[in-house]
Amino acid sequence: MKTKIACGLMIITFLPLWGLDQFDIPHVAADTWKTTLTVYNLGSNSESITVSHWDQDGVLTGSGVNSVPAHGSIELLSSSFGYNGIARVESSEDAAIRVKLSYLFLKDQSESLCEFFVQKNQQATKWFLPNPYQDHFDWFGIAVANHRETAVNLTLTAYKNREEVSRKNLQLGSREKEVGISNSLWSGLGYGDIDFVVIQSDQPISVPISITGNDEQDRHLFFAATDIPLPGSVLLYKVAHIEHCGLYWT
Repeated sequence: MKTKIACGLMIITFLPLWGLDQFDIPHVAADTWKTTLTVYNLGSNSESITVSHWDQDGVLTGSGVNSVPAHGSIELLSSSFGYNGIARVESSEDAAIRVKLSYLFLKDQSESLCEFFVQKNQQATKWFLPNPYQDHFDWFGIAVANHRETAVNLTLTAYKNREEVSRKNLQLGSREKEVGISNSLWSGLGYGDIDFVVIQSDQPISVPISITGNDEQDRHLFFAATDIPLPGSVLLYKVAHIEHCGLYWT
């Protein structure tokens, strides 16, 4: 069962700060987009979740408590909880809650939809984002946010052909974000001038996202970064399916 709701933003009693799972949203898009948080409850009991939204200046615009039915879901829409800025969904740590983040461009009858799951409680000090270069795209950028109570210092480093080509240092205040495409983040770097980006911070931050699209705004590709583990870590990657009937994969 899926329930569509308008998420009220009156200040309501908050869940306690301890024993929470947190799903951090680094980018809520402008009103030319529909940003949707689909919250799934995989458990057999109804669960309460809190969604909070901060504006572009890091100011809390509201926080509301909503109920997610057992084996069901609800949709939280940016038209209700707020455009721009960042957001966070919180649930009790023993709840079987999952959060999917979706972006739908609304102008010119575009049907371009990007969606992916948000990992709970995921923070790191070093993140990796590749540039998914394709001829039918025109721009590549990133969105990175600070969900912490205090400011963080960031270094955004762009690489091409295994060499560093540009670096940007910046500070993000509490609940602030940096979002932009390549030539606004690194002066003079166009879409094809970057292979990948490394984002490093002096304190752990939540997952940044990659944003890629075309000038006509009818093709987009957004996805979450992966963290760069500490030296000596052992990682295992499993691929669930590989196509063999004429599809191209890498």
